[in-house]
Amino acid sequence: MITKEDLDRLRTYKGIKNGVALSDDQKHSVKCINLQYLNGKNLPCTLDWYPSDTQDRLNSQSKEHREYWNNQPPIKYDLNSYGHRCEEIVENTDSIMFLGCSMTFGVGMHKEKTWPAIVANTLGKAEYNLGVPAGSMDSAYRLYKEWQPIAKSSVTILAVPPHYRSEKIIDQEVGTFYQNIGQWSIADDIRENNTDRASRHLSEELNDTSMYISFNKNTDAIKTVAEETGSKLIMIDYIKLGKIVRAEMGRDGCHPGKSWHKNVAENVLKLIGK
Repeated sequence: MITKEDLDRLRTYKGIKNGVALSDDQKHSVKCINLQYLNGKNLPCTLDWYPSDTQDRLNSQSKEHREYWNNQPPIKYDLNSYGHRCEEIVENTDSIMFLGCSMTFGVGMHKEKTWPAIVANTLGKAEYNLGVPAGSMDSAYRLYKEWQPIAKSSVTILAVPPHYRSEKIIDQEVGTFYQNIGQWSIADDIRENNTDRASRHLSEELNDTSMYISFNKNTDAIKTVAEETGSKLIMIDYIKLGKIVRAEMGRDGCHPGKSWHKNVAENVLKLIGK
């Protein structure tokens, strides 16, 4: 319900025009992965599990899958001060900036076996990983806009997330919580018998026209940031990445395993060479 006070604030608020729309706390949050994933922990921190890589999900997998991963060294999610799975981001032109979703973040995989780590280590570059689990082109642009002018990475690799995803802020006051919208949103709505919200997600956020415009806006914006900071931008189509064979799965059973990451890294290294 929109109140009269809400309307008055919208009519009089000129923060966007004046470039001072965000408080310090909000500006900080724009650089972060969704902090709801941390379950109250303070950053930087190390997590043993990370959505969707949970103990319950592992226990639900086949006996063979469980035995394999239970015999592997524990996976550690080392997160920096903003929740990213990489070292603290500072100016370093001898670095590679990685944008994408959970497959770039490396859910269900040891850090050193994820494709961004393999690419960066092979080239002797610092790895700045801005991958967001359940992320979209919205989240890729949001983080790239904030971090690339700081890092000035000479190479940017964008593994394009599924086009039907989007992101919106659901806490206007604090600005720390981002809602990832995707095919799961409608499934959750239907499971909760909330047909009105399911229709809204489908008609307002997941329709073809909206996705087309959003994808192209974000693509153009990311290209502009790369050009302004002198970074070589390489875009990898998510659908083509999906065609690379998955010989085994990550610990969570729904994200690809080490063979997939190795194959992606080899393809990316060829593109960088060109």
